[in-house]
Amino acid sequence: MSVVDLIFPLLEWCETHILIFLGPGFLFHFPSIDYSILMKYMPFFPLLVLVYPLVVTMSVAFFSASAWLFWLVTSVALGMIQVVYVSYQFVMIFNDIGILSLLKTFSTIRSQIRYYTIRSGLGKQKPRRGRRREWRKKVDQATTYEEFLKIEIENSPQNEVGNVVT
Repeated sequence: MSVVDLIFPLLEWCETHILIFLGPGFLFHFPSIDYSILMKYMPFFPLLVLVYPLVVTMSVAFFSASAWLFWLVTSVALGMIQVVYVSYQFVMIFNDIGILSLLKTFSTIRSQIRYYTIRSGLGKQKPRRGRRREWRKKVDQATTYEEFLKIEIENSPQNEVGNVVT
């Protein structure tokens, strides 16, 4: 005697005798069952009972791991984007410092060349002294009142606003 032979009479009895209670005052007669479909899937019932908890557990674990993997991949992708951006910033800063160093070096070389050529008298121009120094020299050399009167008084240069620049 097989499992199907035991279940089949039970299903016939349920079909004829069991009323299903659907709520207050409602009784519903159990509908007729297509036994061919039921018998087709009946061998899978024990397998479903035994394997269902495992399938549910594995699917929950898979979805949890999928969410975890999603955030892991997203974090790695954002990290790679940040590395590219930081590398770009490093290159730009390195270029700026290099260019500023070259400009400062050329400025220093230029000032040294000017100092040793123009200031030492190698250039064609007469070395220029400050106006105040020239005026102070004239005042110091004057010994009489008439010599003081001959010294010209120069106005101080003014900026755009009219304030005296010292």
